[in-house]
Amino acid sequence: MKRLICSFKKILNLLKYLSDGRFYKQVITIEPGKRGGKPCIRGMCISVNDTLGWLASGMTIQDILNEFVELTENDIYAAINFKQLNKHV
Repeated sequence: MKRLICSFKKILNLLKYLSDGRFYKQVITIEPGKRGGKPCIRGMCISVNDTLGWLASGMTIQDILNEFVELTENDIYAAINFKQLNKHV
């Protein structure tokens, strides 16, 4: 039950960030010389599509955070938000 409450609080906090629909602009960067101009997280070589691919393959957010310690939970949510609003990229 504690875990569920904790998750619910995280979702509520995330909704505050996403309320304007542009949360990702604080996190996602696009640089022509990096990863072929693909959208990346905070200028790192980890792309939005990498992150979403890991989630699609069955990794949990916590799995990703454990594997890539430079990422934050907000980075992953920003990648999701970016893709929701930019389906063509």
